[in-house]
Amino acid sequence: MAAEEVKSFPGLPKSLINYRNFDKKTFNKFADLVEESERWSYCLQYFDILYKSFGEEGMVFITAVEEETKKPMGCIVGTFWKNQKGEKALFTIGTFFIIAEYRGKGLGNYLFDTLYREGLKYNIPLYLCSVAKMSQKYCEKYGFNLFRDYKCTAYSPKCTDFVKKTDISLPTHKVWNHTEFAEWDKLLQFDLQLSNGVVDRLNYLKNWFDGSLYTGIVTNEKDQVVGYASVQECLNNVLSVGPLYAESKDVVHLLVNKILENVDLTKYTELRFKAFTCNTDIKDLLIEYTDGNINYLADCTLQFAISSIPTEEKYLHCIVDLAQNFI
Repeated sequence: MAAEEVKSFPGLPKSLINYRNFDKKTFNKFADLVEESERWSYCLQYFDILYKSFGEEGMVFITAVEEETKKPMGCIVGTFWKNQKGEKALFTIGTFFIIAEYRGKGLGNYLFDTLYREGLKYNIPLYLCSVAKMSQKYCEKYGFNLFRDYKCTAYSPKCTDFVKKTDISLPTHKVWNHTEFAEWDKLLQFDLQLSNGVVDRLNYLKNWFDGSLYTGIVTNEKDQVVGYASVQECLNNVLSVGPLYAESKDVVHLLVNKILENVDLTKYTELRFKAFTCNTDIKDLLIEYTDGNINYLADCTLQFAISSIPTEEKYLHCIVDLAQNFI
């Protein structure tokens, strides 16, 4: 397949499809449009992190623009995650967005079908996170019929609503800034529990941490990693917390406090949490800290095709992001 191709869809201007787009400015233009339309906020370093982590061999960014005017029409992104042997082990699909005026004419189906077929080539699990109105379509048409028993719920309290903070002391635990942390093999062993040993995310996580405002990694008295959390700066002065994994409610509490201590909330408008519903620790803490002003946004469904990847649910509190991440 050529890198670019002109396609026609009934009722639409001729579309220039780029199957191998690695242009940051183009991604950021779509990110602005997505945020404006859907309130999906991408961190400011999002494209750089993806490109550095997956490269052109592991990242698929397909875009559609009007051939004549180059006006954006739609896009979709896929990433190939590898195991510890360097083999492709999972394909995730996200950032699927069609500008409202171009919907319902076949363009969206074409972009999704194209990316979907790319993932099918390798006979590995496929994954996506869907909004309610799309979940059943993905299930029936594309076989994404393996569902997590829980969802992700997005909360976005205003930074000014964080009116309380309860101190917590865990004398046997230490919180490291990721820039000071050196024992990455221990973080990898913790993280492999979350993907049942299937996906090696260490390089990606390091890049994600480097793009963060703050990342805290918690170790216990045995020098084992028992949790970590990261906070990213997004468009329009929004902050986003993710990932947040922890072995206990106390570690969740500790990590949230560290975020509040290390980030100046007066510079931002909202602090967003994309929380797994299998654990309520984040929700409970937000209710306490904001006097109940947690600002619910939406629920998202987590679904696989071909096969699913088990996880240790007890550690899951906030997903990294809702586009390319499965835990």
